[in-house]
Amino acid sequence: MLEILKQINDNVSALKKLKELEMRDVVTREIERIASTSIRKKMWALSDGTKTTDEISRIISVSKRAVQYFVQECVNSGLLGVDKRGYPVRRIEWVPPEWTETALLKEPSEKETEEVRQDE
Repeated sequence: MLEILKQINDNVSALKKLKELEMRDVVTREIERIASTSIRKKMWALSDGTKTTDEISRIISVSKRAVQYFVQECVNSGLLGVDKRGYPVRRIEWVPPEWTETALLKEPSEKETEEVRQDE
């Protein structure tokens, strides 16, 4: 019985991966629509289920409320989940390749900083 469950799990995992590859362009557009600034891209990249919204806000120096707004928008779109209270996790394990570490580490523009303030 355990072997059968393992095979089913392997098959479902393979199908999930194929579907993610098939939908990559659509998913990337949706992620980019929501994560439209370098700050929001950082929030997306850090939403791996290992950090709380508090930790994410401290890492990227934005308010906790700004992170919560972002997480809620992503949850509403089905891109993020919060399996454990305060720990956002990507439902689709995808960070666009052009969002390299260098791009994520660059300082936000004055306009992006103002947009975060407006979110609060």
